[in-house]
Amino acid sequence: MRYEKISYTDGMDAMRDQMEEHFHEVPFGTFELALDIDHNAYLIAEQEGYLLCYIAYDEDKPVAYMGVIAGNMMKHIGNISAVADSYYVAPDYRKSGVFAKLLEFVEKDIATHGVRFFSLGQNVQFKDNADRLLLATGYQKMEILFTKEL
Repeated sequence: MRYEKISYTDGMDAMRDQMEEHFHEVPFGTFELALDIDHNAYLIAEQEGYLLCYIAYDEDKPVAYMGVIAGNMMKHIGNISAVADSYYVAPDYRKSGVFAKLLEFVEKDIATHGVRFFSLGQNVQFKDNADRLLLATGYQKMEILFTKEL
């Protein structure tokens, strides 16, 4: 298995089909919301240094990805936090340890960018597997997010 930091464009090229599959597997709650990625916004975030992208390969096959948004904490001057914008592991690689190793790779890299706190959200429909791993690797449950369509 190989883990790499990549550009947003390279990540989209490598994982486009899996990202679309993932969107349908983990919908945005019960809301009717079509997948319509604002690629320009992601490219700008990457150019500004806020977006970091990572991928795991099994030989040359992409099997997992994670996109991270990092920035200054407005309520805690001098601290940088990051949040996983999205992450995905191909079904055949789940429970194989690839996510744990990708997460470790990401944590080490974002720490070199000064990130002090890293947050990952998860869809409540698929929480069991990620809960165990995240709690076992030092993450704390901090908030519950509620969403309402207006």
